Amino acid sequence: MRSIAIIGAGYSGAATALLLSRSAREPLDLRLIDPRPAPGAGLAHSTLEPDHRLNGPDAIHAPYPDDPDHFAAWMRDSGALARDPGALADTGRVFPRRSDFGAYMSAEVARHTRANPSGSRIEHVSRAARRLRIDAEGCTLELAGGTTLRTHCCVLALGWDAPAVPSALGAIGGSPGWIGDAWDPAALGRVSDRAKVLLVGTGLTASDVFAALLARGHRGPVLALSRHGLRPASQNPFRNNDSLWGRLLEPEPVFLRRHGTPRTIGALMQALRTDIANAAPRGSGMSVGFIERGTGTLREERFDVVINCTGPQARPSAPRNPFWRAMIADGLVHDDGSGNGIEVDAIGRPIGPDGRTSDRLFAIGPPTAGGLGESTAVPFISRHILKLIDPLQGLAVDAGSR
Repeated sequence: MRSIAIIGAGYSGAATALLLSRSAREPLDLRLIDPRPAPGAGLAHSTLEPDHRLNGPDAIHAPYPDDPDHFAAWMRDSGALARDPGALADTGRVFPRRSDFGAYMSAEVARHTRANPSGSRIEHVSRAARRLRIDAEGCTLELAGGTTLRTHCCVLALGWDAPAVPSALGAIGGSPGWIGDAWDPAALGRVSDRAKVLLVGTGLTASDVFAALLARGHRGPVLALSRHGLRPASQNPFRNNDSLWGRLLEPEPVFLRRHGTPRTIGALMQALRTDIANAAPRGSGMSVGFIERGTGTLREERFDVVINCTGPQARPSAPRNPFWRAMIADGLVHDDGSGNGIEVDAIGRPIGPDGRTSDRLFAIGPPTAGGLGESTAVPFISRHILKLIDPLQGLAVDAGSR
């Protein structure tokens, strides 16, 4: 069998294995490299907090464009929906717990491991990747524990790295009341229900933390602080009701049909501002700050607990993950100029600091955001994987025939 190593087994990695095994023209040997006990859930969907929910409804979370209701059906058939009546919104849409989606993806990997349309082999290698070497014939992965794995090509599906400590808060980074990683499953359990809490960041991570604190019966004051004082907006009331996969796979997006192809960045931004002005819900913003807006007055308050909700570390050059550090040191990847992930070409091949790419190495998911745009939502990750199926298959076949 031709072999492909998929480094990371959260949604990005698991969906890569699923879609390849369903579409391959011949059997492939697919290795999911991830130290977690089971593939499929990853960091985002392994949370045990019952109030951590998907940001979108179940109808857009199946990895299969030919069966978009697959996850929604699983929610009903598995009993997950019956066990979670709070998933049903007033609009009739279902917003499952993230842990249920993680369980679904784990079940899908197990199902495709037992049997899949191409007869491919799927194996979970429960070890962390430490270093990657690429040569003309393929890739050599060094794994934790000193073992190595030889494959024809590799897919980086690592997701984001752990959150970084904001430089302005470095002085309190070691204090007992500091929680640097909001995703630490034991962290919130140490917060007193009367503690005065500061959430640094007002995005989705802060929303998750606040919901979890409320579920634990927290009664102390909570202040959320960010540079811009904005919180996540409500769902777009001017929603395009066309099929999601129809919109994702259409050759000419609605934006281009409406505005034409902008010739300059300025024209593009003007078109975006026009759309935003016509569609953005009003009154959904929130402004808080230690330097009051308008007056410049400095506010200083004392908090019992400070929780870092600034989100994951997007720069591979500043991670705690030793594999990213090795990739940077070996010149296989480097930061994208936007600060969001690594620089990649149009199909997701990482670009080294020397401007070169390798046909043995591809990237999927959040680390490609700087070059490929939206790459964190499930449908967009799946769309990118579908575009890589032919290049990955062709490379594995070519390499194996030498």
